Amino acid sequence: MLAVFGYFMYTLFRPDNNVVYHVALIVGMIGDFLGLSLLLVLLFYSYKKWHQSGHTFANMVLSGMIIFYVVLNVSIYLPQWLPSDIWQLRGVISWLALFVLWQFLRFFITSIIYGFVIKRPEIGPLVVLGGGLVDGYFVGRIVSQRIKAAVKDANQMTPYPMIVFSGGQGEDELVSEAQAMRDYAVKELHVPIEKTMLEDQSRNTFENIRNSSEILHTPFTFYSSDYHILRGATLAQQQKVTANGRGGKSPFPYRIIAFLREFSGVMNIKKKAQIIWGSLLFFVAVAVVTIVFR
Repeated sequence: MLAVFGYFMYTLFRPDNNVVYHVALIVGMIGDFLGLSLLLVLLFYSYKKWHQSGHTFANMVLSGMIIFYVVLNVSIYLPQWLPSDIWQLRGVISWLALFVLWQFLRFFITSIIYGFVIKRPEIGPLVVLGGGLVDGYFVGRIVSQRIKAAVKDANQMTPYPMIVFSGGQGEDELVSEAQAMRDYAVKELHVPIEKTMLEDQSRNTFENIRNSSEILHTPFTFYSSDYHILRGATLAQQQKVTANGRGGKSPFPYRIIAFLREFSGVMNIKKKAQIIWGSLLFFVAVAVVTIVFR
């Protein structure tokens, strides 16, 4: 948004007005830095998703579009001996920035609203989504907050609900995440073991939701970290699974990075739509810039 504002300020107020020009330049550079940081995070997690999903074409195209945008943005600061046609593309950057900004604002606002709208469930079952284990055996601080959030809600229900712990065993883990979470819940939080079930085959959030639904055959509430709830709800909707999400608290510094990662994850869920809309906006921007600078 700052980059877009700075660009239009520069367009409207040429360098003959030194104060406005320098303010616009500084604002634009700050916006570019923040925008590039966001895009580099998106690129990293898009590449990671592409690498993990068998090098699918859709993930490759999305990563390619992000690389193109970053290169185009950086080209603004290259020497002015570059061809004028390349310099005219800076107008396209503002259009693409608006698209990314719009998607990010949608994600940010929806995440906040979702967290307020979804209240404590009155009945179970409950599903706790797993995460990486400490030393391959123990739940970490972030996962423990998910378990505590679920148990806190469960303690206020009558009768006590069934709690499903969902998470498979990673290559560097000694037990499944589901087993480690149940052990923690039973020993530390005094959850009745007969009120627990294990789903220990899932490898990601998509499988957490799918496998838990296949076990329960009924609507449920899932628990994950606060930053992860919207993506979980989106994946449930994608699979036509009736499930709401509740979040466990996470440390604020970690939440910032995780929030950007989740934005990338949500973008990748509907990557074909992002590619189509991004491509259409790009061609419209090129057409407008061509007409303006002709």
